[in-house]
Amino acid sequence: MKNILITDDEESIRITLLEWFATKYDFNILMAENGKEAVKILKSETVDLLISDLNMPKMDGFELLAFMNNNFPSIPIVIMTAFVTPEIKQKVKDLGAAQFLEKPLNFETLEAINFEKISGSSSGQVMGISLQSFLQLIDMEHKTCTLTVKSKGKTGYIYLDKGELINAVTGDLEGPDAAYEIVCWTDEDLKIEIDKTCKNQERKIEFTIMSLLMESARMIDEINQKKSELNVDEDGEVKKDTAPTPEPPTEPPPPPVEKAVIQNNTPVATAELGSGTELDLGEIQNKLKEFANIDGFAGASLTTPAGEPLYMFSASGSDLDLESISISCNNILLNTQKASVDMGAGKSRLIHIETEQKHILIRCLNKGSDPIKTEPGKAHFHLVLILSNANSLGMAKIMTGKIMETLAGKR
Repeated sequence: MKNILITDDEESIRITLLEWFATKYDFNILMAENGKEAVKILKSETVDLLISDLNMPKMDGFELLAFMNNNFPSIPIVIMTAFVTPEIKQKVKDLGAAQFLEKPLNFETLEAINFEKISGSSSGQVMGISLQSFLQLIDMEHKTCTLTVKSKGKTGYIYLDKGELINAVTGDLEGPDAAYEIVCWTDEDLKIEIDKTCKNQERKIEFTIMSLLMESARMIDEINQKKSELNVDEDGEVKKDTAPTPEPPTEPPPPPVEKAVIQNNTPVATAELGSGTELDLGEIQNKLKEFANIDGFAGASLTTPAGEPLYMFSASGSDLDLESISISCNNILLNTQKASVDMGAGKSRLIHIETEQKHILIRCLNKGSDPIKTEPGKAHFHLVLILSNANSLGMAKIMTGKIMETLAGKR
C-alpha cells in the first residue's frame, strides 16, 4: 500500500483530504501539521507522494521543499496554494513539480488529478522541486528569503525580498551575472538551502524573477546546443565522436513585429507618460517584450492618457491594427473610468474584454490623486495586451500589473 504524506497546518484541510482519499484510493495517509513533523515522517517512513502547503508555522513549505530536493529528490510533490494561475501551473510542472492543488479545495480539482499515476512515478526520476520551481513559488507567494545553492563545489546566494530579486552572489560575480550563473546550474546533485531573511539588502538586480527564468532557459538551451555541437558530456569532457555530424539547427521563428511610433516626424526617444514624467523608450521595449513569452500573445501597446500610442509590437504574422485597437481601448477605458467614479467604486484599473476570438486586457496606471486626470510629475499611462486564448490569462493579468508598476517606479 502506498504512503501519501499530507502536510498542512489547517486541520480541516488534512481531514478533507483524508476523507476524500478514503473514498477514492487504497492509500495509507500520513499527516503532518508543519514541515518539521513532515521531516520526521520522511526519515522514518517510506513516502510515495508528498502533498504540502507552502505557508505553515515552525518549518514552512519552502523549507520542506528544500529538504526534499536535497534528500528525497525522487519523491513526487503536489503543492497546495491559494494563489496560482494556469501559466504558473504549467511552468512549475515543467520545471519539476508534479501538480498543484488550489485552495480552497474542491472535489472537482481533486478529481482532475490522477494520484495513482503521480505516486507511481518510476524510481530515479527527479520529480521534486528544482531551483527554477523554487523561484517561481517565491515570486508567487511574495516570500522574503535567502537561497543558498550548491553545485559541483560551487556556492551561490540569491537574495529576495517579498518575492523580488534583490541581489545574487557567487564567486567573483555579483548582481545579474551571478543570478544568471546560479540559475543555469542544472546538475541533479544541486542542493538548495533556505533562510527566512534577506541577508543582503543592497539592490543590484532590477529585473523580475520571470525575466530571469525566461532568459536563463534560453541560456541553458544555448549551452546544451553548444555541448551537442562540441560533443562534450555534462562535466565538459570531450566524448569520442561516435555519432554522425548533426544536421544544422533550423532557423528560429521570426521575432515579434515591433513598431516604434513616430511623433512630429521624429523617433520617440522618451515617452511622455503624464505631464513632467518621462521614460526612455528602450525601457518600455524591454518590459513590454516580456509579454511575448505568454502563451497566446498576439500584441501589446503602451499609450499616453490621451490615447496616443508610444510603443507597440505584435506576434509574427499578426494582422492586428494595433494603433486603431489602442485608440478604441483607450476610449473604452476612459468611459469605464468615468462610470466607475460616478458609481462611487473608485478608479478603474483593469478591463478584461472577452470576444469570440481574443482576450483584451486594458490596464491604467495613474499615480495621481485624481482618478481620471493627469497630475504633474505623476505617472499616468495605459497598457493594452491582446491574447488569442485564455491559457495564460491569469498570468497575463499579474504581469500587466507588475510591468506597469515597474515602469512607474522608474520615474
